[in-house]
Amino acid sequence: MLLHESVMPKLTECWHNFNQKDPKNKFKSPVILFTGLPSDKNQKLTQMIKRMRCKLTTDVKEATHLITCKIVRTVKFLSAMSKCSYIVTPAWIEQSCNRKMLIDESSFILEDKENEQALGFCIRDSLIKAIAKT
Repeated sequence: MLLHESVMPKLTECWHNFNQKDPKNKFKSPVILFTGLPSDKNQKLTQMIKRMRCKLTTDVKEATHLITCKIVRTVKFLSAMSKCSYIVTPAWIEQSCNRKMLIDESSFILEDKENEQALGFCIRDSLIKAIAKT
């Protein structure tokens, strides 16, 4: 999965801004929310998140990261589009856990070309616009 050249600098900047939002804590641990995952995947990722000492939530208002495999038209997903800084695939947690450190999310931003085309929007562009407003 390759990022468009114009998107990468913006996502990298957003990543650095996210890590420095709280001046008392230069690295604020992600608060993770799941949607649209099979229960076995959900359980596996939950264990990985605990090992990474990240917080798991069911409240969209708390979440900084939504983990999903595809676009789903649910209240949780649509709310997360405006609230979460990142909408990423499960591979972000899996690879972070394998490396024993949180890695840059920009390579794991959800891509669902079929649903993006059907719904007439681009997740990456929407996230960039949402982050720019905060």
